[in-house]
Amino acid sequence: MPRNADAEERLNAINRRAGEWLAAVAEGRGCQGLTGAQVTDIRVRFPTRENPETLLVVKARTANEKYIGFVGGLDVVQALLTWRAKDGGKGLKWRVDIPWSER
Repeated sequence: MPRNADAEERLNAINRRAGEWLAAVAEGRGCQGLTGAQVTDIRVRFPTRENPETLLVVKARTANEKYIGFVGGLDVVQALLTWRAKDGGKGLKWRVDIPWSER
């Protein structure tokens, strides 16, 4: 089977951007909409038959408050790149993270 160099290069570029975004999150990016906040936790909910979307559950903290945000995508890479785009000013929605025991 012949190699499709263009498709392979596109995939490599996408994966590189996702990896660069994770590195940026580790350096303190990821929650521009929250002044003084830092990402503390990222969880991945993988697709199931009932729900074919990947979901990232992102937690952040300021000095006084904990926040949670959600980002979806068809796969983990797409969800990471969607988070990157939303963090760049396109509206990742954060809410106060209230433990279930306090709801």
